[in-house]
Amino acid sequence: MIPRLTRSLLLRLLTILLFLPSLLSAQTLEPPGRSLVLVEKGSFVELPPGLFDERTEGTVEAWVKLNGLQKHFQRIITCDKGGRHFTLTTDRGTNTLWFLIDPKDGWKNAIAKDALKVGEWTHVAAVAGSGGMHLYLNGTEVATHPYTDGFKHLDKETTGRLGQMTPGGADDSPLDGELAEVRVWKTARTLEQIRENIAKKLTGMEEGLAALWNFDDPANPGRDASPNHHDGKLIGNAHAVAAESSPVTAPGNASMVTISGVLTDGAGKPVPGIEVQLMQDARKISTAKSGADGSYFLLVAANDQPYRLAAVLDKAEAASAETPLAPGPNKIDLQLRDTLRMSGLVAGANDQPR
Repeated sequence: MIPRLTRSLLLRLLTILLFLPSLLSAQTLEPPGRSLVLVEKGSFVELPPGLFDERTEGTVEAWVKLNGLQKHFQRIITCDKGGRHFTLTTDRGTNTLWFLIDPKDGWKNAIAKDALKVGEWTHVAAVAGSGGMHLYLNGTEVATHPYTDGFKHLDKETTGRLGQMTPGGADDSPLDGELAEVRVWKTARTLEQIRENIAKKLTGMEEGLAALWNFDDPANPGRDASPNHHDGKLIGNAHAVAAESSPVTAPGNASMVTISGVLTDGAGKPVPGIEVQLMQDARKISTAKSGADGSYFLLVAANDQPYRLAAVLDKAEAASAETPLAPGPNKIDLQLRDTLRMSGLVAGANDQPR
């Protein structure tokens, strides 16, 4: 008979061995560069006025990680003057994300429910302009609003903050988490442009960039890395650290990759609404739904082991070759083909093979 202690250890070992493959394949997204830590009351980054300068068109991007859900709003960025307001924030006590513009005639709010996962990095992009308001998570559109006047109500005197509400004193509870690679653009970025740069560390010299806070300067972590000098000031216990992902990493060298392509049927026509799965061995790593034009997009942290893509519709299947993914963008189109196959010989009237 096996002693009780030994049986317990064996059971724990068997459990670890059973789940080890899925643990090894797990990889958390990690933004490029350093991150801003905001966990204490009164901690934020004060931004200079005039960030949007009455421009209708604009885009705000940031990598965001929540430590937990709080009873207050958790603001990524806020700009305000006299009640004319713009913010990217969670709703109270939830991970629902608001992209809110208030030109003082009522809220214009693009809302994405169940948007930010606690303990996980998520790329957020908010686009406003003549094409309306669009909110994206990890390169996928999740909410819209038809308001077309964008940021033109935010003038040269409008102040802003990262991680807290403005003006001061209204709410000094900070975002409980981290921000990284915060970008403001002078234009309404297209989905393709957002996806192209989503996994990149920008230099600050990119065309159309209004401001970039990457927290990389040890002497001045709030420095704007663009030439526009929208330098921020860290307040309270706000501080910069190396961005960290999950302590459990995939085997081999991991890197952030994007995968995009078009799913078509046997006749080459786009197929919408189908789940495209990224697989490693028999494990499902990530999924995405094909859009109205058959396109799909995945943002994942991948190791140097082989991966494959798969999709199924009724009796038709699509599968890519099993191959490692290159760091950065990967373009892989998929075509659904009927899996039914006929076998045997075709015989004539005299039972002779034809």
